[in-house]
Amino acid sequence: MIWYIIGNLKGENIEVTHWFSESFKGQLFWAVNNEHLEYLEKFISAKLRQRGKESYGMMLVDKLPKFIKNKKNRDELLKLISRLKNK
Repeated sequence: MIWYIIGNLKGENIEVTHWFSESFKGQLFWAVNNEHLEYLEKFISAKLRQRGKESYGMMLVDKLPKFIKNKKNRDELLKLISRLKNK
């Protein structure tokens, strides 16, 4: 388990705990829990990433780092997720 303090949009510091983390091409790939890891796996493996009609404003995927959204990293990130799930 790893603890981080990050800033939110209001400028407040929030303590964040996550169970999964690994370096990926100089970036930190992390997930808070199994559900978060599953969400990231589904997003990364999706061939077509569409927004639903009910989507208004910003969504979680809008805040993901570019290296996670980049198609060229898809296979390597899925392998990384598989490793994290098997730890």
